[in-house]
Amino acid sequence: MNKASLQLGGDNWAAKEGKLLGYAVGDISGKYLPREFDFTRNSDIAATRVNEDGLIEKGRENLLLQSNTFDTAWIDNNVTLTSGQSGYDGTSDAWLLEANTASTATISKGASISGVMTASIYAKEGTTNWFRFSINDSGINSRAWFDLSGSGAVGNTYGDIIDANIESAGNGYFRCSITFNATAANLLLFLADANGSISPSSGDNIYIQDAQLEVGLVATDYIETTTTTAVAGITEDLPRLDYSGGASYPSLLLEPTRTNDYTNSEYFNDGGWVIARSSVTHNDATSPEGLLNAVKWQMTSVTGAHYLRQSRTSTDTWSLSIFIKKGNYRYIGLRCAASNAAFDLDTGTFSSGSGYVETLDNGWYRIGLTETGNGTFQYYGVYYANSNATERNDATGNEYYHIYGAQLESNASYPSSYIPTYGSAVTRSKDSMNNSSLGLTDCTFFVDFVPLSSVMGLLDFYDNSNSRIFYIAINSVKYLQFNNVKGGTIGNVLGPLTIGDRMKLAFTLNASNGDVTIFINGTKYSTYSTNISSLNKILQVASFGYFNNTEFNQIISFPTILTDSEAIALTTL
Repeated sequence: MNKASLQLGGDNWAAKEGKLLGYAVGDISGKYLPREFDFTRNSDIAATRVNEDGLIEKGRENLLLQSNTFDTAWIDNNVTLTSGQSGYDGTSDAWLLEANTASTATISKGASISGVMTASIYAKEGTTNWFRFSINDSGINSRAWFDLSGSGAVGNTYGDIIDANIESAGNGYFRCSITFNATAANLLLFLADANGSISPSSGDNIYIQDAQLEVGLVATDYIETTTTTAVAGITEDLPRLDYSGGASYPSLLLEPTRTNDYTNSEYFNDGGWVIARSSVTHNDATSPEGLLNAVKWQMTSVTGAHYLRQSRTSTDTWSLSIFIKKGNYRYIGLRCAASNAAFDLDTGTFSSGSGYVETLDNGWYRIGLTETGNGTFQYYGVYYANSNATERNDATGNEYYHIYGAQLESNASYPSSYIPTYGSAVTRSKDSMNNSSLGLTDCTFFVDFVPLSSVMGLLDFYDNSNSRIFYIAINSVKYLQFNNVKGGTIGNVLGPLTIGDRMKLAFTLNASNGDVTIFINGTKYSTYSTNISSLNKILQVASFGYFNNTEFNQIISFPTILTDSEAIALTTL
């Protein structure tokens, strides 16, 4: 609407690190000028979102310093390094790695290796077509050989290697990677003369470029580093514009602090998981990330229960969730403390019990259960099930599913967005945004949002003395509340609500008498008498821990009181 003074959302979302840009009418020519909302999360790269391609996007970090300056801080042994070589990417940033004697020829880089990680490097054959990639994990020296000739091939692997992969990268190069679950202090590359051998001749050489070390089961897009690590994707304090609703425009995802208590959310052979009468094959299928890091979970025994689970002894309320895709069997069971349910992968609904369901692309679902533990030994995981949620004991040994991204959150009434873990529990900090320059007197404020839980804060408003004047929230009995802090008026505006349903809310402020009138989903509701005369600051996520749990689609402020008909039209779904 052309009366708007601030627009945030719809086609006016713009995000950068630590900032979310709203758009405000600036000079008399009516141009739109950016108005910044400060945004914080302070959780490193624990947060995720669904991006515009419908894929889960994580924060990523290259933990290997000097990732393409192999003559700086890398240790060389019996090799000569020559820069300025033609690379896979059309640059001259590659290096010639050449043995200068008939002996072991290596380069190595110190690194903090712990948990499930993937190391990768681009390589091209020279006078030899073999090299060995390895880590020095407690004397095991987990390692894999790579053949750089022809279409490329992985040779022998040893030790803690979970997976080894080679793929063409262009210009004769291959991207070679090893994935491992280990603790080590060094990453090493050996010139090799054959599969299983590291005895090159003097003058044997290969070309190398762009090394990376990252958490997870698969190599992601390369991130250049120098003297510090480097990050990409959903980084610290980056606003999460989320497309999980499948709409033309994203919503802003604001969530509370949550912890994924499963220490390995994508790797299931870590010892914390109990795998009964079944097997897991990692990197078997394309996951909701769009990467080859989903797991095949296959039943291997004819009789007995088949499950993948962990146990907890707790009285907390737990929310269990996991991404699941049908293999060749229809039903899967979920167990969360005393709750059991069966999910039908043909219909995308629960065939027994009820729980959380999110439908993703390419046959994937995210399903979940929430239950309070009773303080005794109880199970949390998935199992091979009948349609009525009972365990099946008659597998043929061929039934399988694809799974990804297991999550277990304590003190949680619903599953929050995915928090990946690779060896330890991970906490994602709460999201917060604010703007301190509204400067509105007579005005209308509009918000298009989706409530994500029955206890949440929507918007928190302050005056020019930075005093909190009122907020709009949803209380524990699922009523929308208007809370006038200065005037002491508290009212339930609308309820009961259906959590997860979209709502459009607007309020008008008459600065002369302090009246605030509420409009919701095309209906005019109550008018409240207050002593409010101006709005200068908006804050989402106040000092209360529950001031979050919201998906925002759009926020608009108007420096005028809209008519009833205008406000009704604005809020009609």
